[in-house]
Amino acid sequence: IEIQYQTYIKLFYPVNMIYISLVILYIDVVIAYFTRFTYEPLKHIKIKKQIDSSKYSFKLDLQSHQLSSYETRPYQRTYNSLKDQPKTNSKHFNDDNNRYRQSNNEDIQKLNNKSNNDFVFYLKSLASRKINLASSEKKLLSQMLRNRIPSLNCHEIAIITWSVGTLKLFTRNEDIIIISDSLVDRLNHYRNNINAEDMTMSLLGFARIGVKFSTKIPHLFLDSISRVSKDLDNQQVANCVWSLGKIGVIWQSLSIKSQKSLGEAIVRTSNKMAPQGVANTIQGLSNMGVSWVSLPNYLKINILDSIKLTVNLMKEQELSNCISGLGRLGVDWESLPNDLRDLLYKHIVRSSHDLNCKGLAMTIHGLGKMNVNIHSLSKIFYDNIDQSIINLSDIINSQEISNIIYGLGRLGFTITSPTNKDDSSHSQLSLSSQASTLLLQALCRESWQLTSQGVANSLWGFMLMNGNWKSMPSKVQSSYISSLSRECKHMQEQELGNTIYALGKLGMNWNDLPVSVQVDVLESIEDRIPFMASVGVVMLLLGLGRLKLFWNELPDAVINMISEAISRVLQTANHQTTSILIHALASCEAKWDYLTPQLQITIEEAIARSHWDLQQSEKKLKISTTGPIVKTDKLISSAKSKTNKSTNLPKPIAAVKIPSITANTTASTHKKSTKKSKGSISSPTSPFVKTRPLNQLDQFLQSDSVSSYHLIFSLGQLGVKWDNLGYSTKEMLLSCILTSISSMNEHAVVNIFYGLSNMNMKWVDIRNDVRQVLLTSIVRISNDLIEQGLSSLVLSLAKLDVCYQTDLPDEVKLSIRKAISKQSHLGEHSLSSLLYGLGKMSRKWKDLHVDVRQTLKAAIVVCHIDGRITAEGIANSIYGLGLMSADWTTLSSSVKLALINDIMKTINDTTPTQLVNILLGLGKMGASLKSLPVKITDKLQYRLTELIPHMNEQHISNLCLALSSVGLSWFDLPQRSRDYLLNQIKAITRLNTDEYLHSLGLTMIIVGMSRLGLKWAYFSTDLADSINSLLERSVQELSTQQLASVLSSLGKMTWRWDNLSNSLRDKILTRITRLSNSKKIVLQDVSIIMNSLGSLGLTWDTLSGPLKVSVLHWIKNISRLGNASELAGLVYGLGLMDCSWDKLVEDTRKCLLDGIIRVTSTNNSPSGTDSIKPWTFKYIPSEFSSRGNFQLQPQSLANLMYGLSLMIFDVSDDHLIDELNRIHISLLDAVSSIGLLKFSQTEREQILIYAHLLQTVITLPQPLLQGHHTPNEFTVHSSTSLMSTSSSRLQESVVNALTNALSCRSDDLEVLSEYSAFNGCLPVDASIFRGNKPVAFLEVDGPQHFKGDSLSLRRKDLMKETLYRKKHPDAAFTRVRFDQVNKLGSRYVGDEVANFITIISAHTQNISENDNGGFVNRYIERELQYTLEGKYLQDSFRLSHSKTSDFVYADVEEDNS
Repeated sequence: IEIQYQTYIKLFYPVNMIYISLVILYIDVVIAYFTRFTYEPLKHIKIKKQIDSSKYSFKLDLQSHQLSSYETRPYQRTYNSLKDQPKTNSKHFNDDNNRYRQSNNEDIQKLNNKSNNDFVFYLKSLASRKINLASSEKKLLSQMLRNRIPSLNCHEIAIITWSVGTLKLFTRNEDIIIISDSLVDRLNHYRNNINAEDMTMSLLGFARIGVKFSTKIPHLFLDSISRVSKDLDNQQVANCVWSLGKIGVIWQSLSIKSQKSLGEAIVRTSNKMAPQGVANTIQGLSNMGVSWVSLPNYLKINILDSIKLTVNLMKEQELSNCISGLGRLGVDWESLPNDLRDLLYKHIVRSSHDLNCKGLAMTIHGLGKMNVNIHSLSKIFYDNIDQSIINLSDIINSQEISNIIYGLGRLGFTITSPTNKDDSSHSQLSLSSQASTLLLQALCRESWQLTSQGVANSLWGFMLMNGNWKSMPSKVQSSYISSLSRECKHMQEQELGNTIYALGKLGMNWNDLPVSVQVDVLESIEDRIPFMASVGVVMLLLGLGRLKLFWNELPDAVINMISEAISRVLQTANHQTTSILIHALASCEAKWDYLTPQLQITIEEAIARSHWDLQQSEKKLKISTTGPIVKTDKLISSAKSKTNKSTNLPKPIAAVKIPSITANTTASTHKKSTKKSKGSISSPTSPFVKTRPLNQLDQFLQSDSVSSYHLIFSLGQLGVKWDNLGYSTKEMLLSCILTSISSMNEHAVVNIFYGLSNMNMKWVDIRNDVRQVLLTSIVRISNDLIEQGLSSLVLSLAKLDVCYQTDLPDEVKLSIRKAISKQSHLGEHSLSSLLYGLGKMSRKWKDLHVDVRQTLKAAIVVCHIDGRITAEGIANSIYGLGLMSADWTTLSSSVKLALINDIMKTINDTTPTQLVNILLGLGKMGASLKSLPVKITDKLQYRLTELIPHMNEQHISNLCLALSSVGLSWFDLPQRSRDYLLNQIKAITRLNTDEYLHSLGLTMIIVGMSRLGLKWAYFSTDLADSINSLLERSVQELSTQQLASVLSSLGKMTWRWDNLSNSLRDKILTRITRLSNSKKIVLQDVSIIMNSLGSLGLTWDTLSGPLKVSVLHWIKNISRLGNASELAGLVYGLGLMDCSWDKLVEDTRKCLLDGIIRVTSTNNSPSGTDSIKPWTFKYIPSEFSSRGNFQLQPQSLANLMYGLSLMIFDVSDDHLIDELNRIHISLLDAVSSIGLLKFSQTEREQILIYAHLLQTVITLPQPLLQGHHTPNEFTVHSSTSLMSTSSSRLQESVVNALTNALSCRSDDLEVLSEYSAFNGCLPVDASIFRGNKPVAFLEVDGPQHFKGDSLSLRRKDLMKETLYRKKHPDAAFTRVRFDQVNKLGSRYVGDEVANFITIISAHTQNISENDNGGFVNRYIERELQYTLEGKYLQDSFRLSHSKTSDFVYADVEEDNS
């Protein structure tokens, strides 16, 4: 029972006044008991006594004294007190309550006329009895306070502050701000007069008000803590510490003196504190952001001793507060003394079944923060926690739910039963199904009250509990999305970072959020990220990457703010922070080229600065450390022994596994919202520790799965190119490798290689010392590598352009071999990476160790049996086998069957790149599609038809080569595929922006088309014009090898020099002239270029003077230094260019003769190059680029002999003939040495032409020919003739007209088509015989037989005519041109030729065998030409050549004349 007093007391009660007060109290109690709430309040009972008026006066007024239950809760009269009363009393009760309220209001209104002392102690009396004031009363008192505060003294201010907080006087935020600021100002003013009691009351008042002190505004009165702390008793110390934490004071913001004095006060009073005081002290320190490790040992010991003394007396709520505070202080459970840990654990288990909602939440949260080992707790505790969740789920509030979920996650619980039985799940326990269901239902029920802090904490807890967003109930998902939409704009920096990261880790996709929520989240990021600390920025970027919200999808404003935040963090970041931040940026798929230049510069500067600071700190550490100097070899061995082996090596390309972290992401403290949910408790606000330095990520980097992602790996993921970095940055990175790689585990070492390869660094560009430590690290970690690490290492070495044979020492090769051989299982990803990497490192299949081959073959079969295959995996595997030159025919049937079946399974899922790689790989392995099952061939062609329209220029260029490599020709493709392919080629040849297409892509497309067998006739006019135009634009960008390949392929597609535009021809010749002056030009490329120019129809006489000088210079160099293939290509090209022997200067001729003798004579000497593939100049592989001292091959010898034949068939100078005799013998000796059986039909024809030339035209002396092959030993089928082509309509029409005309004139003349007088080579279009004797030979010449626009025959046609005239001097040899037939008609031309042959036949029949009829025949031939020309001229026909080389000329109807 309480009595309302109005007093003014400055000193203690006198003894007599105490007696009087007790008497009055007794009387009032008696009256109250007998009246039983029906009496009228006693009024006007006043006791006054003057006591030493010179010092103080005392006045006691007893007015309106009522029972406390009646005063404090006037509207909460219990049912038990009313059930026995008659109904008439209820009316009387209401009247009593109204009279009380009226009286109280009258008293408050009278306060305006009271003094400050009366006003202060009236409020104190109200607060002491915890009067529940009405809103109107609170408003009236607030107005009075605002007017009186400036005139109050220090003690009165302290009392007012305590009273205001206790009464919860404010109803509006503006009153809190105005009056709280006024109170703080007065306390700052009286800071030197504050005593221990005033400090305690002031802090308690502010804590109860709910004011949060900003760290930006100095509160001077807090400095008095150092002065008054020595006077604080145990209860005041606890209240002060609790209040400081409650009002948001950070421990580090206090002065050093205040920290020390407050700590000493805790030590002085800790052993006298009650259980509640101990709990409040610990909770206050945790709220102030104190870190346990930063406290002095004596303070930690006293705190732990006080817990030990009071733990058995603590109530459930006090114990919960204590556990929660210890957890937030950062106390580790295992670091506690054993006796204290046992006491705490026993008390926790004993009270766990009696916990209320608040106690349950704080206990679970605190144990989780203390890193309690889940297996150290008993099953009783699990059951009690589980049962408590079930019992309290209906009444638990939102904040308690979020703390429980977070604590369970930290303890290692899972929300559902773990399905995996691996090691990662053994350390976790799951809630019962009922508890999980009820907890989720409670979350859905209370989600509308979740604050921003609650959303962040609960999501973080679900993340720690291995939750998955997709598997969550839809109601839970909807609740979180709704809460996020509501609270997103109110989130602080740390909460926003937690939320984004947790959602990403839970597996949510950005597109799962509604558009309106997406906009709110992005706006919050834009507003909050400028104030985030390093951990917050890292978590935000990692979370965005996991949410699949990538850098290029972010709005420009958000990108700019994130870039500024990254720059801000990097300005003070250390080495580890820089590495993790760059990796987080890369996880958003941000690429270096798209970052702002300022951010790029900041990153480079941060790398250089952070590594420099790291080196300096290491030097200081070495200087301060004493001990013996360790030798280098011992250091390496010790580093190997100290290397921490990681138990789980993730793929370097996979997402980063980031552990749960606890750090503060808020760079600056802002005003926090005062909104509190009902039943709010004094509990942790987030999983961050406020006192962690903002620029450090120490706990974040403790996990090996994070720290092993080296800075170089992060830069590689970011897409930084090594050549684009500055010199100092490069040196810092290399130094970083040197200093750190020796102590790295296998995971980190693999990531170093992976990062270097992604940065496009080449092995030859790495310094020797760095290369040495990298190789040493491979040997050191090889025994610890598992499949993923091994495959990533080999693939990275391949991307670095490491050659297996030349760049790797034997020790490294042995280590890699052993690492591969010991793998018991290789997954599809690892297998494909391993095969591709070995192939790219030029490691041949046949050179692999037997154990390695067996391991790889077994892995191929096992992957097929397991069925875990993807299109990407099978494509990379087949392409890797192709790069390794694995012979398809030698692979085991099980391996081939596995590969074929895997292709069948995945063919419908292949992308254009994967399909092209499959075809390329099969081609490189020597597999022909025609030899594969029809089913897979059909599927490949069908999929090809589907994908061709979606292919880009790179796909098309590779596809052309791939199709030819698997044995397909142009007409083997379906018609739709051919049409699509031509359309795509036409489309990409018109592109003008892609640099790849301009050089390598263009080369590969043209080479691929030639290998497919495309001919000039198949090109449409617009496609040919597009290729012409593209070549004209890009010919200056082609390298020597690319230019050689392009010209060679054009020649094989029957393009002619005249088909090229004038400007393109000029640019080609100009480019060749410029390349000739290069010192790096390769002789092989020169040989191909000369060969190609000849195939295109360029003649020697059309070459410019400078170019001729260059060609003569090339001839000399190749003759002296070139191998047989290069020299044969040069001679072959000169022959096709109609360059006669006498057009070369004597110097050049001598060099060429010496060169031919040199390469042909080496054929008889032992050589180790027998396995080298023959060089085929007729079909030159563009990718062949290596040079060597090749042994003379059959194709090279045949090309050499044919080219020489074209050059020397018309040599008449005896001196020139004599100097050529020695090379004839050398060439014939080479044929004998090689053997006729090694030559193909085409090669035999070339040799046969040369042999007939020696026998018919040059007429070598018989003694020189003894012992060599004669032309009769060579036989060539006419269909394989080098000079023959398929009969055109022009030829057929003329021959048919001639046959018909001769049949009318003579019966003894016979016309033979495609007759050869030289053992099957060099056939003529028509031969006319009388019996067995040839009378005449007829050639119908199309435009390809002439040099450009002139009517001059090419040398190969002249050589053919020369041979026939020498072989049959009595027979006529006449020619009919295409223009004559087109103009005059085939019938007229046939009649005229028949007349000519009739005359010749009659003449040759009348002359004797000894007479030479050649003169007469030549005269008659000229008359025939005059006749055809005369008729041709009469019709005023102007000659104009078509622009095609294989044009089919239609017959022209003969004129009536």
